[in-house]
Amino acid sequence: MPVESKVLATSRRLTIIWDTPWNATVWEKAEAKGWRLHAGGPDTETERLSVEVREAIARSVELGPVVLATERPTILQFIVIPMESVGSIYWSASVRPRPKSDPPDDIKKHQTELGGEAGLKAFVVECHSGIEPRIAKYELHAHFSKSTVKCNLVPSIDTDILNSPLSGLGTDFIRKHVKYQIQGGTSGLASLEVEETSKAYIVDIEAKSALVLGDGEWFPSIRDIETLVYNRLFQAEN
Repeated sequence: MPVESKVLATSRRLTIIWDTPWNATVWEKAEAKGWRLHAGGPDTETERLSVEVREAIARSVELGPVVLATERPTILQFIVIPMESVGSIYWSASVRPRPKSDPPDDIKKHQTELGGEAGLKAFVVECHSGIEPRIAKYELHAHFSKSTVKCNLVPSIDTDILNSPLSGLGTDFIRKHVKYQIQGGTSGLASLEVEETSKAYIVDIEAKSALVLGDGEWFPSIRDIETLVYNRLFQAEN
């Protein structure tokens, strides 16, 4: 059973990217379930891509957003891209704070047709049935209020100045931002970035780990990594 994190992010955005082998039946089901994401001609983000990729993006569909049963109001949505030319279906899932305003009527209708979170979960699990385990790329961006937690990593005073390029430039050097590329990271942890601002600590995590569609939480692999990092980096303020 995963260990619970001692601290809770005030804001959390998560992106997960992976691919599955091309399956025409799966794509047809996703196309029927989803709604068309891209309309019109190419934009500045896509016009530099190959014709095959632009065409695939133009055909991509979105599933969701649906509201998740989490501690803070959160939504989840998928983008499904038919990359038949390379024998794959590309998947992208994003988890982010729920907007304060209600969604438009067409999105509400789509959410009902999906069957909410439970319906979306059942459909995505069905689409991954019978395929080999996938490795996904996880990108997490989180904020922690300085009024509730203290960071054990930043700010810190750099004491090894004498033999560094900073020697002679000052007396005290306070480190407020660190970024690490990690080799052999626990559970696939690949990079970690922490920054102190006036009111918050900002944490960015990248990892490559198994794609697990949990029975309860959607993506338990990244939650386990988060918990490990947060419990090492932060302590709750009394």
